[in-house]
Amino acid sequence: MLPDHNTPQLPGELIRDIEMLPVSDFAKSLIKELDAQIDMPVVFWIDYPKNRSDTGRQPGIHNQYCVAVAPQKERSEYERIILHHMLRGVMQTNRFPALNGKPDYIRSIIDTSSFEPARSLCEKINALITTEICRAHFKPYGIETSSKSLEQKIEVIKHQAKRINVMDLSDAETIKFILELGSLSCLSPQYHRIACHLADRSRPRRYSRIIKSKMEQVADIIQTISKTYHPNHAAALTEEAYNRVLAVFSLEDKFEIEYPYIMKKEDVQIDGVKRVYSFVPDDIEEKAFYVGAVKEINTSLVLLQEYLTIIEDGIAEDFHVNLADGDCVQAFADGNRENGYYISVTKPMLLKLREYAQMAVIPQKVYDIGLDDEESFRKRIFKCLIMSVFFHEYGHIHNGDCDNPSRLTKAEKEAEADSFSVDAFQKSCLLQYRFGNQKPEAEMELLWKKLELDQIAFSIAQRFLAELRKTA
Repeated sequence: MLPDHNTPQLPGELIRDIEMLPVSDFAKSLIKELDAQIDMPVVFWIDYPKNRSDTGRQPGIHNQYCVAVAPQKERSEYERIILHHMLRGVMQTNRFPALNGKPDYIRSIIDTSSFEPARSLCEKINALITTEICRAHFKPYGIETSSKSLEQKIEVIKHQAKRINVMDLSDAETIKFILELGSLSCLSPQYHRIACHLADRSRPRRYSRIIKSKMEQVADIIQTISKTYHPNHAAALTEEAYNRVLAVFSLEDKFEIEYPYIMKKEDVQIDGVKRVYSFVPDDIEEKAFYVGAVKEINTSLVLLQEYLTIIEDGIAEDFHVNLADGDCVQAFADGNRENGYYISVTKPMLLKLREYAQMAVIPQKVYDIGLDDEESFRKRIFKCLIMSVFFHEYGHIHNGDCDNPSRLTKAEKEAEADSFSVDAFQKSCLLQYRFGNQKPEAEMELLWKKLELDQIAFSIAQRFLAELRKTA
């Protein structure tokens, strides 16, 4: 389990700056490429005080992706683990499919001894596919699983092989064993021979041939993924692989493929029309822009959540950010405390913010300060437009408008949300900056300039949004 924002600080080092990671410059360049494809800010917990590494959207703050890496003896292992977890972050951004038990099947086994093995089956198949896709993705860069890790995996396989003689082939634990052998088998001819040898030793003897056959089918599936893998088609390839693996085990009636982090189309409406929500669709034009925009939204809202929880010792409501497939220029908050909150923004709204940031008149004072060039300041305007809009929408959640829509008139709720947005910006803006390696006096002067530029950009954003509301 990853830490949430209420967990006391444990040993290890939290890093946000990729340049500070204990990896090579080449690995940093690969990490940056992957970071640009993830729709939320990434935080790295190096020397995570657990006996295993972990990763995922951080519990308690679902707008941040956490990569937790257990202590490693070799730098190459830090690189491999971080890169694999970053690629998984890209998979999640791309709505990577997951395998889950069907409700009827889960209900039928939830009180039986086979429930945990069945859940383990899902986890093993998911891990099997995603691990192999990571391996295929990074193999051209010379980044492979270390020989020590493979030796440890073989020991686990040998341990599981001793248990197979007392299990029926239909048992989920046995299927898990076959999956492990299939994963091992596809790594190289050498490990394929080891896997076949382990299968030969299985008992009862009549299962040996069946196990080898299914193991080799799984290995073929994984090898196919390795040969055809492309990041733009990874999700589709994985869905195909899941279907084929389920067919090998005749489990189609027990498990189903789902795409996490997609809002159900009946959950929300735009102007009375039901829409389907997701993070960023795979086939959207200018996908890089929308991923970057959603990342900017999540970064701003994590900043606000940190202020509310750490500085004010308050509560920051959990929520998800969604990109809405609508034609109107709109952003809105919805949901409730029981079922969760979300903030949605339409594509035209983000395009409108980008357009204004590119055409806004830059005051002479910006050039007098001398810190930003024109392009940098326009990016600052876009960031402040994002903060202004989404602090406003978060204000509706924070003020209770989503749980009690009739508590005030619409005008009063909008005024309260505006006030919350301005106040939140002023109080949380400082948290986004960290001191560098210069002398304290120089760092303070640099910080002051950044904050002054933020104030100018935020004022520009506020004026534009006020005009935009008049024409809405």
